[in-house]
Amino acid sequence: MPSNFLDLHIVDFCQLDCKHCYLKKGKRAMPLDMLRAFSEDFLQIDFPLPRSDLILSGGKPLLHPKFVEACNIIRKLKGNITMSTNGILIPKFIHTFQRNNGIQVSIDGDRETHDRIRGNGSYDKAIEALENLREDGIRHSIGFMVCIKNFYCIDHIIELRRGIRNE
Repeated sequence: MPSNFLDLHIVDFCQLDCKHCYLKKGKRAMPLDMLRAFSEDFLQIDFPLPRSDLILSGGKPLLHPKFVEACNIIRKLKGNITMSTNGILIPKFIHTFQRNNGIQVSIDGDRETHDRIRGNGSYDKAIEALENLREDGIRHSIGFMVCIKNFYCIDHIIELRRGIRNE
């Protein structure tokens, strides 16, 4: 379904130190009153498309100290939540997501390549996140950023996506 999107960087930090990331370690989290104001303004616009999604991003939005409250604000305003994540905290927050959310989990290649780029053990956690989302019927996808360090893993990502589908 076509959507209108507003991308809100709600934190400027992450628990990983990925080799390709442009974001340096920060400490800031968007205040909830600012998130509410942006969301209200965006969701009041009369767009020609039927769906409006708020993309929670950053760093890693699940690290926002009031992530659940942020989701509740958006839902109360009748917005849809979309998010990109490394997957590490998905099991902790799986109860927060709903079927109409769109959760993208970043996978940078096969286990060895992904872990070299993002850190040891991060591949298995990302795969676990995808499985948790599938089991709970939450709309999900894989995000794969092609670079010189992983271009040879495209076939792996295609096969992985074939195996982890929404049902």
